[in-house]
Amino acid sequence: MPRTDLSTMTAEQKKEHKAKVNREKQKRHYELHKEKEQARKRAEYVKKVKTPPPTPPPPSPPLVLAPVPKRTGKSKLHSKTLTMRGLLKDLMHTDVSEGSKKLYETTSKQLLLVLYLNDDEPLSPSLNDYKKAFKAIDDSDYSLNSKKNIVQFILYMADHTLLYLTSKAKEEYKTKFAVYKEDSIAQNAEKVEAEPMFPLHIAMMKIINRFGANSKIGLISRLYSEFTPRDDFVLKIVPNKKDAKDKEINYIITNSFTPFDHYTIILNNYKTSDSNGPIIYPVSEELGKDLKEYMTEKGLGEGDYLFGDKKLSKFISENLNKVGISGGINTFRHMVISKLLEDEETTTEDRVRKAKLMGHSPLVQLRYLRKTKKE
Repeated sequence: MPRTDLSTMTAEQKKEHKAKVNREKQKRHYELHKEKEQARKRAEYVKKVKTPPPTPPPPSPPLVLAPVPKRTGKSKLHSKTLTMRGLLKDLMHTDVSEGSKKLYETTSKQLLLVLYLNDDEPLSPSLNDYKKAFKAIDDSDYSLNSKKNIVQFILYMADHTLLYLTSKAKEEYKTKFAVYKEDSIAQNAEKVEAEPMFPLHIAMMKIINRFGANSKIGLISRLYSEFTPRDDFVLKIVPNKKDAKDKEINYIITNSFTPFDHYTIILNNYKTSDSNGPIIYPVSEELGKDLKEYMTEKGLGEGDYLFGDKKLSKFISENLNKVGISGGINTFRHMVISKLLEDEETTTEDRVRKAKLMGHSPLVQLRYLRKTKKE
């Protein structure tokens, strides 16, 4: 391949060439390690589920499903004749959310369709014939994520209802779920890389030009471009670190006795907090000053929430859509990581530090890399 002559390029062409070279380098690195990393995770998981430790911790319900309180009184044997109609009644006998009820109903209908069962036929015989059940799920027209959710639902039913599964069948469903999960991660990584998106600086320009730098969405966007966690900016305002005692709450500490440039965010409760622990982030001086003005303008003080006490996902996606950007909070993560990885001056230390602030591993960063749209 002939060597590219940089001397004949304009500054903009050089910048575009460097970004292209870096993207190709990151792509090669990801492709080189992707299969090896996936194979290692699968092997570890299979080994774990095949040879469980003598005293394993109690299983936790899937995050997408609301837990059902344990039954009281005399214990009952698992039923080999439990039907989907009875199972759903069993799941919904408690006060679960409407979202959980809808999820139960949707996934149960998908499961019945792939198994060719109606809601009055026993589930146990078909589900314990796991090889046949796997083939039916694999051969269905549902998406990979839907297939993963069906298997997850089966495991959830086995733990929270009277559905009878043999120990062998249950272990095979655990393994199948792990396989679907890894395949889903790989599929999402390929999709992410194939979908172009706006460069971070253009997205920020669109938001600020439309709403203003010190608007609610403007300040949230600036925080995400600096810090970039998940949907964790449900921030309670407290004046000092000693007031940030509750480990289930996220805080912004204003340090009222010091200048605004000492504002600090503490995230205690986020998706990977169990494994990564609290994240502490000192807000930049310029952004701290604007946040102080925003609090004053809105009349916010100690005990209030900076941007409200609800998740920001819907608010962000609606406002991004108004400036022609599809997506939500995860879109900021993609844009920030793409900018980081496309910069040839980014070091491994830079990647590790950024990954820690974002609450994931450096390897996960490669799943967020996207090509950027040319504007």
